[in-house]
This record gives sequence, C-alpha cells and structure tokens, in this order.
Amino acid sequence: TSTGPHGPYAHINELMVFPQFRRRGVGPRLLRQFLITIRNENKTNPKPIQFVSANIEAKNDPALHKLFMKFGFKEITRFSTEARGGQEFITYRLYLNRKKPRL
Repeated sequence: TSTGPHGPYAHINELMVFPQFRRRGVGPRLLRQFLITIRNENKTNPKPIQFVSANIEAKNDPALHKLFMKFGFKEITRFSTEARGGQEFITYRLYLNRKKPRL
C-alpha cells in the first residue's frame, strides 16, 4: 500500500497465471481474495485504503481487461513509457470506501 493525494491506496503490480492454469477461474479467485483481504483490513484500519489501482499492458489478453472490469474497476487513463519500449498501458481503478474524488 501507499499514500497518495486521495489517501491510502493499494496497487496491483502484476496478476499472472501460468498458461496451464488459465481459463480455470484462477485469476478471478486471486483478485476476489485480494479484494476481500483489503476490505476486511479496512474494517479495523484507522486509515482505510481508498482505492486499488492496476496498470495493465494494452496489448494483454482481452480477458485480463474484462476481469478487472467485471470486478468494478474503471479505466482511468492510458499512457506509454519509453522505459518499457514505448508500450501502452491502461490504468484501472476501483474505489472502495467512497465515491470517486473530485480531481
């Protein structure tokens, strides 16, 4: 977790499933358990996590993008980075405890 201008947040750096285990519901179970853990910790945390974010390569399997959207994540922005050869990424965000803050 980290703290940003809108309060504490969690970031999913990678969500990977070995090819032989794909299309078996492993990804959704991992993401569901992660979110359950965050929400349970928020119940007793004086500074609860406000949102979860993830940067996903745009060229990734469409199923990965659909997975995040199925769990309520919304696309926030797209960006490219020279550090990764100009690859395009999509930032997804899920607000947990309140409405989306005014920017």
